[in-house]
Amino acid sequence: MGDKIGDDDRKNIETAIEAVEEAMKLDDKEAIDAATTKLTEAAQVIYQQAAAEAEAGEQAGPTAEAATDDVVDAEFEEVDESKGDEK
Repeated sequence: MGDKIGDDDRKNIETAIEAVEEAMKLDDKEAIDAATTKLTEAAQVIYQQAAAEAEAGEQAGPTAEAATDDVVDAEFEEVDESKGDEK
């Protein structure tokens, strides 16, 4: 996803991350809250991009790869190896 975000958006997010880190160093709750809010707003670009890709994937339907998957339904039995050690 990182390579699909524009340079301006990437810089805004990186700046917001740095602001949160600086606010944490100051140990100022109000500054941390404000910086976190700005980071959340800047990160909305990532969410919007992911949502758009997910929607596009749903509209495309199943992929050829998904159609060729060999799925095996099988039963299994767990073996307790500790029972064999008691002699």
